[in-house]
Amino acid sequence: VVVLGPRDAVPEIPALGNDDIYIRSALSPQLLADRVQRHLMRVVQWNDQMGVMLEEGCITQNLLKASEPVLGCFVALSDSTFSYIAHTPNIAPLDERTAYLVKNGCYSPDTIRIAREHGFMRVWEHQEWTAVHNVPTALFSYPTLDRVIHQRGSYAAHLVMVSPTEISTSQVFLFNLLARKVEACLERHWRLENPLEQSYSYFLRELLTGNVYDEPQLAEHAKLHGLPLTGLFELCVSDNTWRAGSPSYFAKKILEGEPSCKVAINGQSVAVLLCAPG
Repeated sequence: VVVLGPRDAVPEIPALGNDDIYIRSALSPQLLADRVQRHLMRVVQWNDQMGVMLEEGCITQNLLKASEPVLGCFVALSDSTFSYIAHTPNIAPLDERTAYLVKNGCYSPDTIRIAREHGFMRVWEHQEWTAVHNVPTALFSYPTLDRVIHQRGSYAAHLVMVSPTEISTSQVFLFNLLARKVEACLERHWRLENPLEQSYSYFLRELLTGNVYDEPQLAEHAKLHGLPLTGLFELCVSDNTWRAGSPSYFAKKILEGEPSCKVAINGQSVAVLLCAPG
């Protein structure tokens, strides 16, 4: 790092490499170095604090709250149904879409429609990186960072940071630290945080994929998942879930309308099992 005064000319240094930078500041190099060191120590302590929180069984809301002093930006986490999981409690959202998420517990139908029409959902299914958007997008008018979190190979959650100013490389680094901790937290608590990840979903998925072959095996699996062996059953499979936004969003709406039913997702299909014990 080469520190220049506010009016100093840029010197010709042939040995300057691609990773070297100039900084213009009225502060002395010693004072700048001290501030950088203090910031790095703060980041290390924050990262260690999140590690301890994970060991103590924290939830994602705790992690996002702990990120406020370091990131200084609004951060929200939603599940694959576009429903609220957590957000920074002391930093207000800047845009209407995340404000709607905080107020209503889910993204607006208009947000879901735009995400579908612009192909964001297809991108999120396969996104394995942190995306940086310093120019307005169809979804957000402010600079944003977003990262998709996968569980069992499928899109499971979406972490978004909205910034009032252009996003810097240091913010990307800090956001990635938070994202890795959030992913570890979801891995531990996913069934508590996502209503679609319940034990009966695995039973129904086994039926859909043909992994249950005969009546004794069906009874065995049903017993393991706490389902009745007698009564009236009705099974419905929907293949056009993209019309509602996504398979997960469609399944969530089914559960909201009929909480006692069983729902499972198999690719683009959603299966609904209605049980009436006799």
